[in-house]
Amino acid sequence: MKKNFLIDHIDPLAQGVSKINSPDVDFIMKTLPGESGSAYFYKKNKQLNFGVLESPDDLDKETISPNRVAPSCSHYYSCNACHFLHTDYENELKLKTNTVNFLAKKIQPIFTENLKIEIIPAASRSHYRNRIQLHYDIDKRKLGFINVSLDAITAVPECMLPNKKILTKIKELYENDSWIKVVQANTNSKKGHIELYDTDRNQNDVQISFNLSYAEGGFSQVNPEMNKAFLKLITKMKEKWVNPISNYWTIDLFGGDGNIGRHFLPKPVFSIDSFNLIHKKTNKNNELTFIQDDLYKPDNFFKWQTLIYNKMDKNVKPVLVLDPPRTGFNLLSNWVKTYDPNFIFYISCNFHTLVRDLDTLKNYQIVEFFVIDFFPSTYHFETLIILRKTV
Repeated sequence: MKKNFLIDHIDPLAQGVSKINSPDVDFIMKTLPGESGSAYFYKKNKQLNFGVLESPDDLDKETISPNRVAPSCSHYYSCNACHFLHTDYENELKLKTNTVNFLAKKIQPIFTENLKIEIIPAASRSHYRNRIQLHYDIDKRKLGFINVSLDAITAVPECMLPNKKILTKIKELYENDSWIKVVQANTNSKKGHIELYDTDRNQNDVQISFNLSYAEGGFSQVNPEMNKAFLKLITKMKEKWVNPISNYWTIDLFGGDGNIGRHFLPKPVFSIDSFNLIHKKTNKNNELTFIQDDLYKPDNFFKWQTLIYNKMDKNVKPVLVLDPPRTGFNLLSNWVKTYDPNFIFYISCNFHTLVRDLDTLKNYQIVEFFVIDFFPSTYHFETLIILRKTV
């Protein structure tokens, strides 16, 4: 069904919000403030309607935003993977800043006075991902991203998200539908997903997994260039806040291969994650101790006390570092109560769960707040918040 809209503002999911069909509220993807026109609506939930601009031709010409541009990707208007390619990057950052300022009001009481939220732009807006997941349906001969508005798979042979090494592999899979033979040779499932990843771990070719969990070999940041900038920031913040403390050690939760934790060396680091033992070779001189465990088990916040305190002075407070998945870490307060860290470095790709987790903390105040644009052209972003114990 198509109906008219007039966009008031952009919400945190990059959807334009229209209220002209009151009492209903309409959310329309790929629109900009002030624009009007007609959109295809694919979902209704009570008085909330969800739609998408199928083509810029559906806009009223006199209302087209001066910030609208022709998308650099040929798949953009039939694909849900990107959300901001209809505007320039400067405006994308402005819209993300508006989102951050809006969401940050929920944790404003624990800000230090006059704290500035700093946005770190992406190095490149395209071809940055070193890992990407595509869905397939052999009977329909479809490989690509799921288009939620059409409830179908959209083919993306010219996708702008993966790095060029992965994109070359994707094009090979699409050529003459060769992906079908590749899938059939590795799984009996007619529907599912494949994941292509470029690990740079002494592998000359792009690796492919079939119907396994996302990042099944252990999580790594998907944007290597932004990861470098992020780690420089981590080091700078450690030098500013943590180094003045003569005695400290670090607990790194969801530490993976030590991407963040090793930047707190040479003081001792205990890195805990479900996957990190596969990277145990990175442990040098026992300074970085890898522990494999499920952090979501309710009692595990004290399970490792004996191991850790056998090596550490109980009177020395740690720094707690965590980079959880999008679900956040609802047991954070247990770890904080048990280990009483003097600083918390919370890295998050989901601001909503971050707000939920921070709301459980007592006697901490935010001293640094960064937004790192790991995922340009999408509404996603990474947040680094540093909290200091106040009492």
